[in-house]
Amino acid sequence: MSRYYQINVIVNEHDPSNTKAIIKRLYGESPFDDHDIKEDGAGKGADELWFTGQFNLTGGEGEDEYASRLFHAVWEANNDEWCFVNVEATYLEELPYNEYTGSEWDYERWMEKRTKQKHLEETIKAATTVWNPELLEVAPPSPIDPTVLPGKAVKPTNPPNKKDETT
Repeated sequence: MSRYYQINVIVNEHDPSNTKAIIKRLYGESPFDDHDIKEDGAGKGADELWFTGQFNLTGGEGEDEYASRLFHAVWEANNDEWCFVNVEATYLEELPYNEYTGSEWDYERWMEKRTKQKHLEETIKAATTVWNPELLEVAPPSPIDPTVLPGKAVKPTNPPNKKDETT
């Protein structure tokens, strides 16, 4: 079942050198009708990116899932750096609308998941390559004191920093 929406997206606090990548990525995610770049007054690059469009969300994807997908796409296009992303989804067949903002907490959760995924991919890649014993890390054996049994403390015969009181 598809549902018809008005979608507005605002992106700011991003690296200005990633503006083109963010625009390209968002157009790849959704068929936006238009976008606008509001330049900052200091001439340092794009201050805010605005996207707008009316289209159907399909495949059973809900508004919150769609917003999360856009957050992740923008952060990835911003070289895995957090930036402000706001998604307004107005269900045109039945008002009112819902608004979602990608917080730093959402970004941190996404980065943790992404880091774990990358580590897993690297581990799988390493496991499928030719075995190299030089890459193995072997910890040296730890010395075991045979006088100490697990769960029992042994009182030293001459505690350090105390004089023998028998002399």
